[in-house]
Amino acid sequence: MFKASEIAREARKQIQNISKELRMLVNYGVMEKPMTGVYRIADPVFSDWLKRRFQGDTNS
Repeated sequence: MFKASEIAREARKQIQNISKELRMLVNYGVMEKPMTGVYRIADPVFSDWLKRRFQGDTNS
């Protein structure tokens, strides 16, 4: 799970500027919002791929 503030920091954007994008991702079913200010990737396979892709796993 990710806090909106963490997502904003990684995207190098102000938290106010990412709220629209996060809402769209939730509406498309890419992200879930289980509680206020907290998001997670809805698809566990996509989540695993992202982890491997961006943490330098050479097996992907």
